[in-house]
Amino acid sequence: MAKPNTAGSKKNTAQKGTLKKVLKYVQRHGFFMVLSILFAAITVALTLYTPILIGDAIDLIVGKGQVDFAGIAAILIKTGIIISITALIQKQEVAHEHHQQPHNLSCCTRHPQ
Repeated sequence: MAKPNTAGSKKNTAQKGTLKKVLKYVQRHGFFMVLSILFAAITVALTLYTPILIGDAIDLIVGKGQVDFAGIAAILIKTGIIISITALIQKQEVAHEHHQQPHNLSCCTRHPQ
């Protein structure tokens, strides 16, 4: 008869304990965690939307003498705004990271014995 895998269950228990410690620590910074996740989602969405806008601008170039310059200008302005928003969000995230004090996470890391 095979023995149950106790090494795997010990590892899972240790991981759950570590996760609980990390979540307890992060709980104090919940607002900033949610804000960071929101900013990351917005950044990804805007970054993925930019090539779509560029494709729309290319579609406005039908051929020689058949270019919708007003439409392209509007798309370029929209693209510039989106790129600016993305850059500001990323700058805000980096600025917040640099203002944080280093924290002692020794409670959550394993030390060689």
